[in-house]
Amino acid sequence: MARRAAWRAGHSPTIIGHRGASSEAPENTLAAFDAAVDAAARESGPGAPAWIELDLQHTADGEVVVIHDDELDRTTSGQGAVSARTSAELRTLDAGTWFDAAFAGQRIPTLAELAEWIAANPTAHVLVEYKGAWSPQQITPTVASFEAAGVGERLVLQSFDPRTVRSLQLRAGDYALGLLIDETAHYPEIETAELLSVSAVNPHWRRALAEPDLVRAVHERLGAQMAVWTPDEPVDWDALAAAGVDAIITNRPREARSHLG
Repeated sequence: MARRAAWRAGHSPTIIGHRGASSEAPENTLAAFDAAVDAAARESGPGAPAWIELDLQHTADGEVVVIHDDELDRTTSGQGAVSARTSAELRTLDAGTWFDAAFAGQRIPTLAELAEWIAANPTAHVLVEYKGAWSPQQITPTVASFEAAGVGERLVLQSFDPRTVRSLQLRAGDYALGLLIDETAHYPEIETAELLSVSAVNPHWRRALAEPDLVRAVHERLGAQMAVWTPDEPVDWDALAAAGVDAIITNRPREARSHLG
């Protein structure tokens, strides 16, 4: 039986740190993930689930690393396409100094390091975005890594690309799966989500406020949950909680958790 997304256990939406606690540490680094775990413990108590969101991309030699942008320039000391560099080359880059000198030496995490980090942090739960198009064959090593680490029950696997979600359905169908949707509908989203048997449909936050029928369809027609991305202001967190979303992905997880209680 497929696992399900497990958000909104209480009266407030679950808070998910966007690329970790990315207002406190360089995004998609182990430092940002540590900060998100610390934020959950401080605001909700020791042992509280700490949800983070992160991104996976391929390297030139077919390995998998944690980074959002297709290009290296914004968040590392490197330049050019992620996909043009080998994993070993990417490991030489500094992924922290751009944010603050205190984070000099932070690296782009590999898939193996990510799985090891999740295993070592039992409160960590992770929303994993597969960037772009992934074949079933490309999905398989990532799932094998998560299974070997024993962390599958703490993951939701998602993508904007329905082809990638289909690959996930074929190779990770017992995981909780999510379909990310953009600010504008480009295809029949609810019908697609239904065909893909996802347990979460995750739109831009403004759509959840502007389209109550979308929230209702996700909950009532699909029996699924909704995590919205990426509001960072208290007034929007309040409105989204009132709209009934199940989780909020934000760059400010510490503040959002404190604000919403």
